[in-house]
Amino acid sequence: MAIASLELQKTVFALLSENYPVYEVVPPNTPMPYITIGEEILTTSNTKTHMRTVHNITIHTWSKGKSSATSKIMNDYVVQTLLKGFLVNGFYLDKITLEMLTTFKEEATDGTIFHGVLQFEIILTN
Repeated sequence: MAIASLELQKTVFALLSENYPVYEVVPPNTPMPYITIGEEILTTSNTKTHMRTVHNITIHTWSKGKSSATSKIMNDYVVQTLLKGFLVNGFYLDKITLEMLTTFKEEATDGTIFHGVLQFEIILTN
């Protein structure tokens, strides 16, 4: 039996890896830009006839530079890639919604880091 959370993570990882390196745990000294798959909150929303899982996932984008342009391009890539829909092995994608997107500027000793945080709600039916 397929595990919804794992199958969703595999799918998101594969989709986003087409244009940027994607990590769950970033190796030391990894150059930016890259994307990380972050936190997930999982709840159920079952009906009388279907088992449904609601996944609130967080995707992080990381870039370094003098402006937030790369970060905004990366954030847009994540949004456009995920919101067009996708197949998840063993599950039907009922709905995907962008819940929140924000970009932080973090000062570092070796330059400015722009950190995008995107949260999506994804509903899967088994």
